[in-house]
Amino acid sequence: MKITGNRSISSIIKIFLIILFAICIATIIAVPIIVENQGTGNFKQMILNETLGSTVVCIYLSAIPALVMLYQFIKIFSLLEKGEVFSRTIENRFFVTSICSMIIGVVYGINAIMMPRKISQFENSAIITYIFFSIIVSMIFLILGIGLMVLKSIYRTAIENKEENDLTI
Repeated sequence: MKITGNRSISSIIKIFLIILFAICIATIIAVPIIVENQGTGNFKQMILNETLGSTVVCIYLSAIPALVMLYQFIKIFSLLEKGEVFSRTIENRFFVTSICSMIIGVVYGINAIMMPRKISQFENSAIITYIFFSIIVSMIFLILGIGLMVLKSIYRTAIENKEENDLTI
């Protein structure tokens, strides 16, 4: 199967990313409505709750850069679908995506540092599990951000080599 062009892997991935983007937006909008209609309290109280509040805020703070990342990847795969493999636009989109990934990593890192005193009423295994998974998510997104920066640099070199080769006869 082709990697670029119509009916290629990049077009299939682009469709999947668009669906994922729509699901994420629907979820961000639907969660407060669902919480309000469940009768367990309202969404504002949940945010102000000392134990749940910072987790909800962390999820919503990381949702914005995550949506930006998804949008950037949709645009990258749109360019690949058109056959524009070596484009400065893709290089810039890798940069934006890496910054968003690092922001998510920092948000979860701060959450892992700030949460232990807020969830001290839970048993130690719950606290350790929460902190462990927050740190894991933080590390994954920080490493992804660094990896995307490296990929951006490799891509820049490839673009420069292609432009140089296009100039030689």
